[in-house]
Amino acid sequence: DVLLENPESMKQLPDNITSVLWGYEADHPFEEQCAILGKLQRPFYVAPGDSTWSSFLGRHETMLASVRAAAQNGKTHGASGFLMTHWGDNGHPQPWPIALPGMIWAGLQCWNGSCTPAELRQAIQNILQDFDGTYSELLHAVGSFEDLLDIKLTNRSYLASTMLIDRDELRIFNPKPESDHLHAFVE
Repeated sequence: DVLLENPESMKQLPDNITSVLWGYEADHPFEEQCAILGKLQRPFYVAPGDSTWSSFLGRHETMLASVRAAAQNGKTHGASGFLMTHWGDNGHPQPWPIALPGMIWAGLQCWNGSCTPAELRQAIQNILQDFDGTYSELLHAVGSFEDLLDIKLTNRSYLASTMLIDRDELRIFNPKPESDHLHAFVE
């Protein structure tokens, strides 16, 4: 963060320092920030995340966008590495399989940045020997549930957030999902 605000401060650091650019939201400014770090001619990593922390089911669309942006802009601006993050914030409520799409997507994006979500589902099928695609489709569906609610919270999911606050706070917790968004998932 200091280097992004004041790139000249890099001169005060030893030559063997590798910077890490963290970014977890779909709209994280990886392009702008990778350009700044790339101009410093020093090693840096991009570090998006699987967007599963502070959630039960993950935030699939956020993960897809942030990982792709990190990989593409890191490559364009000379990043020397890619670090995929997985956090256990607020008691690690997400089960481990929820992280699987993010781990695989990160590998696909680092190997070939033009992969599609359909190719991600195919890779999950291949890795898990999920011959009819049921498990990969299920992981995609549950990971996309938060997006159907259409409630954007930074670095957390709506469902997990409602479980982490007390009853009085929950009564006044905003935003709330619209009923048509809930019906869209059921249908």
